[in-house]
Amino acid sequence: MGAAYPVALAAKIDPSKPWVGLPIQIPQITQVLFDVAIESLVGNGKGTKFWADRWLQGKSILELAPNLIKLVPKRISKKRTVKEALNNRRWVFNIKGTLTVQVILEYLAIWGLVDDMVLDPAISDQHSCRLCKNGSYSSKSDYEAAFIGTIRQVWAVILQKLGLVSLSSQLSDTHSLAGNVSP
Repeated sequence: MGAAYPVALAAKIDPSKPWVGLPIQIPQITQVLFDVAIESLVGNGKGTKFWADRWLQGKSILELAPNLIKLVPKRISKKRTVKEALNNRRWVFNIKGTLTVQVILEYLAIWGLVDDMVLDPAISDQHSCRLCKNGSYSSKSDYEAAFIGTIRQVWAVILQKLGLVSLSSQLSDTHSLAGNVSP
């Protein structure tokens, strides 16, 4: 993840920082982790991206309507805020291309989720880190997120080498199945 992750997160949480507008190159793997980790609660809609952020029932439109988002130009999907998109239903006009049955079904599902949404101009959008214990980012949570799933495997290998756990139970435990401890 590295330094780009906290920079991206801090920019999301506090857009008043002077370096927010700087062209910072964020590696794709870092951006993917960031997209998965951050969940948004919409207030005024100014700080949440309509097409890209996880704001609809804790999911992004990419997750809810993968075929629909393919018809939205990338330059729009990365920048359009919830406030802009909901204003006069501008999000509808972002969709370009052939409407298949699947796209229409996804469009109607998104319409049902956003059509009655009312923004509160007095409340800023809130963003939290789903991978962090209390929802707040820290360098410790950044480090822990980078190694999700690996610590358990290291201990499992040590226990297996000591003969306390069989290899098959280590694998099943790693995949969240019931593990068996060998005598």
